[in-house]
Amino acid sequence: MSRDNDLAQPVTLRPEQQFQQSGYSDEEYYGCDVDGIELHIAKYLYSIRNLTNEESEELPPLTHAEGFFAVDHSGNGSIILAFRGTVNTRDYLTDIDIMTVDYEPLDEKARESFGDSCVNCKVHKGFYRRYKEVHDDIFPSVHKLLDAFPGYKLVVVGHSLGGSLALLTGLELALLGYHPLIISYGSPKVANMELARYMDEVFRSKDVYKALEADDGSIDEGCFRLIHVGDYVPLLPPGNKFIPVGLEFVINKEGLPQPLSSVLYNGLAHEQTHSIDFHFSDLFSFNWRQVLHAKDHAEYFWRVGACDDLHLG
Repeated sequence: MSRDNDLAQPVTLRPEQQFQQSGYSDEEYYGCDVDGIELHIAKYLYSIRNLTNEESEELPPLTHAEGFFAVDHSGNGSIILAFRGTVNTRDYLTDIDIMTVDYEPLDEKARESFGDSCVNCKVHKGFYRRYKEVHDDIFPSVHKLLDAFPGYKLVVVGHSLGGSLALLTGLELALLGYHPLIISYGSPKVANMELARYMDEVFRSKDVYKALEADDGSIDEGCFRLIHVGDYVPLLPPGNKFIPVGLEFVINKEGLPQPLSSVLYNGLAHEQTHSIDFHFSDLFSFNWRQVLHAKDHAEYFWRVGACDDLHLG
């Protein structure tokens, strides 16, 4: 797959079946019939750090990908940008770089829309720096895919670190007038209070909240934050320096499978309070994955993995 034609030959994505639905129907588990739904990979997304050899026509290994664009032709059609979560040392260093820096959009037109409307807006330094590395590979692909599939809905999703990138990407897309649907899974917090409030205004979170409360049809835009009971990552960084954004849902069932009935709607994310249920005895397990509840962080309807966990065919 070369740099120039990686949008031309989509392949079908078939996630590995890593658990049994234990008798749940598709309707009970997914909320819809998934027969016939296929995602077609249109482009892998890479950080500029992984594209150092500009003379080569070959892309780096799939394990280096930050995510991918996919196209779903079912229903009214969707263009999906998915970001992977934390999988390597560099990702962890990004996660813990929790200083704040001034936020401004990277796209010139988005900056014009942003203007001076957000005073004292601060963003997580590590996530913002990582976003800068993938930004230039995102927006040309968005334009190209929307030209190829006019009228398709733009959906941005991500797990963990990827959820933070989805949020920053979604903000710029919204400023550009695309009305994206943003869904983060187990994402840490990204924005200070001022930026979080601004994001909720841009994403029209209060309007979406009212629509959900009134059960007013389907929601096809806005920002949604899905967390899992026992997952510590969405509570990080700790304290009130960073504030969650969007509408919050929680999976209240430990372990897989997690049918639709295990997902509860909490409301506006910034109004929710959560505490870490820490067990001192965990420290004596000498198992960092147990201490950090890594299992709970990885289980969002199935075990979320890196790009090399995908079965492509």
